[in-house]
Amino acid sequence: MPKTFSEVEWGQIHDLLRRRGHEYGLPHRRRDSVVLGTFNIREFSDPGRRSAGAIDFLVEIASRFDLLAVQEVGDNLAAIQHLHEHLGSSYDLLLSDVTGAYPGQRGNAERLAYLYRRSRIERTELASDITIDRSEIYRTLKEDWDSIAGAMSAFTNKEKTEFRPDRFINFIRAPHIASFAISGKAGANPLKFLAVNAHLLYGTRKSERREEFFSLLQWLYSRAKYPDRMYAPSIVLLGDLNFDLSSADRSREFVDSFLKSLNETVLKSRTPAVCNFPLLTEHPVRQAFLRTNARQGETYDQIAFFSRGGVLPGPEDNEQIASAGISDYYYDVFSFTDLFADALFGAPFSLLEKPQRTHVLERCEWDVSDHMPAWVRLRRPE
Repeated sequence: MPKTFSEVEWGQIHDLLRRRGHEYGLPHRRRDSVVLGTFNIREFSDPGRRSAGAIDFLVEIASRFDLLAVQEVGDNLAAIQHLHEHLGSSYDLLLSDVTGAYPGQRGNAERLAYLYRRSRIERTELASDITIDRSEIYRTLKEDWDSIAGAMSAFTNKEKTEFRPDRFINFIRAPHIASFAISGKAGANPLKFLAVNAHLLYGTRKSERREEFFSLLQWLYSRAKYPDRMYAPSIVLLGDLNFDLSSADRSREFVDSFLKSLNETVLKSRTPAVCNFPLLTEHPVRQAFLRTNARQGETYDQIAFFSRGGVLPGPEDNEQIASAGISDYYYDVFSFTDLFADALFGAPFSLLEKPQRTHVLERCEWDVSDHMPAWVRLRRPE
């Protein structure tokens, strides 16, 4: 079992969580809104390898969500089923099959899961993996190879080498898509959407991460552009995209600008779709870019909307959350390392001395997770 907080420390943590959890980004429940979120729970398979305090902590987090997309669920379902049981009969669970491993080999095998509260979120008919046609991948790779091999052949006067790919290239872990509906108030029509739960490749190079990210993005905007071909007209992406945005500099600015440009290019039409990645925007209330890893240096986890007709928030709405009502649109990250730091040392995580930061990280990254949950609040249809 990994290092964990002592019973006394867990007592201090849970006491602060109950009294001031919202100050660290833990969402409140509201009658007129729903909370959707994403949470990579590190190697979530055997509940026996986590402390009782950590399990109680995860249950408290999950209970604040109406729909929670979970990544890194093990092929062993014991942990996610244990969490589901503790949430009670008002919640349902939807799982993908194992992905990320070749049959008969271990690989990076995991499942993707949705926990959802039936009184607010209805599951509808669609559930599927997202895959890319490998014939297109093969054609693109072959064209690149033929171009390079032809140039080399002309330069060396040797016969051009034949293209022989040694492996199939696709998503390492297939994103899982499922259709849901947010229940309306007083008989109002529900808001139907497709949820996409993704855990993209981390790999060994930034270029590998970007390839998967932009492949998923292409799938998303290609589907969003033609709503008549979709089961539901809107898409909500909830996942660990492993996209390296280590600082609010050119990298983040480039990605944010590129994504917003999609609204004026590929998504533009008579009834245009709008793409919005709110966590790429400086948070108007916290006046900082939100971080989602426990060490508070990266924003690997993302939430995104692809919609039309204003049914889901657009980029312009991100700047208005400071003045929003308690049930209106809002987004945040539950920064539990700040909660742990304040409970144990009386200061935010960023202000701790190195031994104190190490104490927190060694006890939370495996017992709880090395990622923190990101979430969004949406008003229920009326």
